[in-house]
Amino acid sequence: MGTLKAISAGQEQFRSAALVDANRNGIGEYGFLVELSGNQNCRISGINVANSPYIPGVFNASISKKSGYCFSVFICNSDDGSSGTSVYSTSAGTTPRQSKINEENYIAYAWPETVGKTGYRVYAISPQGTVMQNPNGTNPVTGTSNPPVWSAAITGAENWTKGRFVKPGETGFDPDLPLAWAPIG
Repeated sequence: MGTLKAISAGQEQFRSAALVDANRNGIGEYGFLVELSGNQNCRISGINVANSPYIPGVFNASISKKSGYCFSVFICNSDDGSSGTSVYSTSAGTTPRQSKINEENYIAYAWPETVGKTGYRVYAISPQGTVMQNPNGTNPVTGTSNPPVWSAAITGAENWTKGRFVKPGETGFDPDLPLAWAPIG
C-alpha cells in the first residue's frame, strides 16, 4: 500500500515541522489528512501547508478516496486515551495530555470503497511504519458507510496509552474485523 506509506512519510515530516504543538514543548504532533494536504489550517498554529503539502490535495476530508480505496487518519481526542477521531476540528487533540499522546501515536487506515469491486482487505499503518492487513469480516468494512473504528488495529486495551498496534495474528477492537491482522509481504 504505497499510499499508506506516503501518508506515513507525510506524517513524519509534518510532526518534525511541529506545525501542531499544543503543549508547546517543541515536539510536534501527528495530524489529520486535511492538515497534511493543506485543505485545512493546522490546529494551534493556524498555518496552512497548501503551497507545500505533505500529501496530495485529494485527501480533502476525514474519509478521503483514492484509487478505489478510502483513507482515514485517527489521532487521540480524550485525556485518558480512550478514544480517537479522524474528524478535523481546531480543538481535536489539543489538551496537554492529548498532545503528549499525539506526539507518539496515530493510525492510518485504507479500506475498499466497494468490497469485491475495488478490493477486499483493510490496511493499517502505525508511526513505526508497520503496515498490516486484515481480510475484512462478515459485515465488511467498506466505503464511507462502514469505516473501521479508530481502534480496529489496537490490541491489549482499547486505549492509546494502554493498548498497542496489533502484531501478526492479533485482532483489534472492531467487531466488523474479527479476523487476525497479518503483515504485508
